[in-house]
Amino acid sequence: MRRKFSIWVFRLFITGIFIVGLLVILVVNPALTYARQTRLHNYIVFHNKDLPKEATLRLDEAFDLVKASEIYNAELKLDVCLNDGGTYSALIQRLKKPAFAWGVFHEVIIGSKADFPNNYAELYGYQWNLVQVLAHEMIHCYQFDHLGLLNSNPLANYPEWKWEGYPEYIARRNSDQQNLVFNIDRLQATQKTNHDGWIKFKDSTGTVLSYYEYWLLMQYCLDVKHLSYKQVLQDTSSVKEINQQMMNWYKQQK
Repeated sequence: MRRKFSIWVFRLFITGIFIVGLLVILVVNPALTYARQTRLHNYIVFHNKDLPKEATLRLDEAFDLVKASEIYNAELKLDVCLNDGGTYSALIQRLKKPAFAWGVFHEVIIGSKADFPNNYAELYGYQWNLVQVLAHEMIHCYQFDHLGLLNSNPLANYPEWKWEGYPEYIARRNSDQQNLVFNIDRLQATQKTNHDGWIKFKDSTGTVLSYYEYWLLMQYCLDVKHLSYKQVLQDTSSVKEINQQMMNWYKQQK
């Protein structure tokens, strides 16, 4: 009886290893699940339907944003995986929680409805600027590339404001997003009137309130304190301390 049980456990273990291995192969090789791929500059777009003519424009705009980052690496080749009826994005959603998009190693994966002509990604009725969400996820790829797997989240366990705030800082470059005092004004106005955890910009897109707060902390550290991103990661100040410093500075500006 024990021998039969041991054989059953062993077979179950081998089956589990096989399934995990298969999932890893599919995740790191999007070409296996897409019907088409288009090479543009230093990235490959994986898609099933015809590539919208505006896709190249939006991707180029996103790359123009990330090139300003201190961790940008022109040698890193990215895969951009569209959510256009295939199985790849659905697979990632099962492995991770639903999101507008994900940036994992060298892959940018869109998990929402992407409207390239009108420049937005939509999920559950909320819209995120498509160029900015692409840039945000690209920066996650550059974080992995620059810091290495062991020094990246979740293994490195950096505070979320440092990990998510930096991609937001690089991505949010519209004319109504660059002034920190105005950005704090918008945050305070939203906190008084809106309680659904979402904050909007002039182009009618938005972001989750927590990401907005992370971004402002990062903007303060980089633009006001003139720290590098590496210095921000190494700084041992608590988020409460950084926020207090920022608000003291804000009151002085007012």
